[in-house]
Amino acid sequence: MLPASPDVMGASTKPADPIEGHRISTRAARAPATTTRTVGLVHSVYRDFNAVRCFEDEWDAFAARAGDMFCTLTWYETWWRHFGDRRRLEVHVFREGDELVALLPIVRYTLRVAGIPLRMVQLVGCDHALAAAGLAIKRACIEPVMRALTASLTRTGPWDLLHLGPMRSYALEVPRIGHACAAVSDVDAVIIGNRDGCQTIYPLPETYERYIAGMSGSERRNIGRCERRLADSHTVELSFPHTLDEVEAALDHLVELHQELWKTKGRLGQFEEWPAFEPFYRDMCRVQQEAGRLVLVQLNVDGRPVGVEGGYAFGPRVHAIIRGYDPGEEWNKYSFGRILHCGMAREAIRRGAKLLDDGGGAFEYKHRLGGKLACARSVTVLHKGRAARVRFWLAARVACFLFGFGRRMWIYKLHRLGFSERPIRRKRLRAGFLAELYRRADFRLVGQNGALETRCVNGLRRISRPRWCTKPESVVEPTHQTMKGRS
Repeated sequence: MLPASPDVMGASTKPADPIEGHRISTRAARAPATTTRTVGLVHSVYRDFNAVRCFEDEWDAFAARAGDMFCTLTWYETWWRHFGDRRRLEVHVFREGDELVALLPIVRYTLRVAGIPLRMVQLVGCDHALAAAGLAIKRACIEPVMRALTASLTRTGPWDLLHLGPMRSYALEVPRIGHACAAVSDVDAVIIGNRDGCQTIYPLPETYERYIAGMSGSERRNIGRCERRLADSHTVELSFPHTLDEVEAALDHLVELHQELWKTKGRLGQFEEWPAFEPFYRDMCRVQQEAGRLVLVQLNVDGRPVGVEGGYAFGPRVHAIIRGYDPGEEWNKYSFGRILHCGMAREAIRRGAKLLDDGGGAFEYKHRLGGKLACARSVTVLHKGRAARVRFWLAARVACFLFGFGRRMWIYKLHRLGFSERPIRRKRLRAGFLAELYRRADFRLVGQNGALETRCVNGLRRISRPRWCTKPESVVEPTHQTMKGRS
């Protein structure tokens, strides 16, 4: 897990190389809807992304220092185009003098769980597709920024719950964010989640040879054996599509292979499981290809694509997003998944990345490839008031039923009878985090909510420490705190 820099939350100790072609814009932004000054900070709120486009270079330069792909303007804009329906956008920008110190785009909407209305405030990008929340705040300004943001929510509209997350494991200042929110008089309680899900990260050395050398001897032999067997029997080519035509063709193969792979496992696959994921992913790849951040690895055997993996490069990290490969039994002995991963690691090292983020899940094969287990984190803030407390208490319990028992009924009963989950899938996805909060935090309807240590679960399944995860620093302890807001 990378340590944070002294300046920007979530950044590595080594300063990230500036993005080519990016320069700080000196043009004035379109006038924000509201502007306030608090403790030396200028807090501006914009109603759409077009209003902040004039300082896009400055925005992405700040995101590069934070090292997070998920807080760039292009990521936010693309997500909003596909998943922003029936929501209200607020782009909160904080400056200290002329210096940009925080970027917090949020959305407001009403989440109805079995008729129970919950007025939600969430970070852009946190409840669809990859469910990754980007958060860029200068470390020295975390407390004043979060206090100002939380206090301003009531001025810009009614709300019951503010949910920030899940944030990647390298966002190391989550407790400070939670404590800052708890200090606001309008806050009833804050739940800090220290282990909201597992992700695998690969620290990358300076050369690919050193990366391979860091694996166990048996794993190195397995990789070499698979590559030799494939090369001896077939004509093999590992390519990296980069032109627009090549990218479009590779994405067609990726979607087809990914769906075919998961179909053989009796699962829907990413492009079927998430509403509108395919057009979102294709649009995002187009945008990132134009920016030079798209990373595609394609494995061709005898002139036919048999595997594709896609990801994005930004700052000191490469984020591997999704892969697909031919699941035919005749190919199993070649381990296409390993070959694609090694190709992605090779390309990430060539681009100068220090970390390869391989997404969610705790899998032993990822550990054998040199992966380290880390944990996503979140902050959930409950607005003060009896009505908000009752709505949250009821909605969390109903969501747990829908997300757990209802999901099982669909998998084991309705799906076999030919019924589709599509009519309820969007609500189930948006209410999923409430079910996890119910399982993690013993939130009381009456009385104070003190500090808690709860069971650590992912959805309805416990995340146990894998046998191979022996280093205590590789897994954040499953401790959750609930703090009473001060009046």
